[in-house]
Amino acid sequence: MLIKSKDGEVLLYGGGGQALVLRSILQSQGLSIRAIFDRNPEMSRPVGETFVHSQEELDAVINECTGFFVCIAGDGEVRLQVAKQLTERGLTPLSAIHKTAYVSSSARVGRGAQILTRAVVSEDVAIGHHCILNTNSVVDHECQIGDGVHVMGGACITGEVVVGRSAIIGTNATILPRVRVGERAFIGAGAVVTRDVPPGAVMAGVPAKPLR
Repeated sequence: MLIKSKDGEVLLYGGGGQALVLRSILQSQGLSIRAIFDRNPEMSRPVGETFVHSQEELDAVINECTGFFVCIAGDGEVRLQVAKQLTERGLTPLSAIHKTAYVSSSARVGRGAQILTRAVVSEDVAIGHHCILNTNSVVDHECQIGDGVHVMGGACITGEVVVGRSAIIGTNATILPRVRVGERAFIGAGAVVTRDVPPGAVMAGVPAKPLR
């Protein structure tokens, strides 16, 4: 499933690995990538796409697009800020769901979602705006996922969990039922979270303990 812009011309903001992954999803759905913006002048992948690097170039291509994706995986707050700026410029935030992903009909998915290969969004889940659910991630029943959250590959968020705005759930991490993860918290790779996590905390280990 994909929310399409009216003429199929889209902008990808950010040219790293997230753009590379999204490119194949968009192409399979018949969307044309007008340009990829990245401030790094050495960034030029995926090959074959039009890259722009300066604000002036970005301003020019914005006028030729109607929709966008923000391909910045590392910081949800930055992703949300960029999305707000592009929306104010008149572009539409688009959502991409890979054909192998499962999203329950009872789930609510916000604008700008990127739900990748074999990800699962179960019953009565609420996904916020501009979230990324990477390959093989699972969000189980009745979870609430805040705006700008990134759930990395293989992570499992079990039932009735609340994840705050712009938190990051690391690769293969597990959040046990009914736990609350605070805003901008970072859960390390492979961690098992058994109790509530304060905002901004960095957690690692089994069971997960704060690093700061």
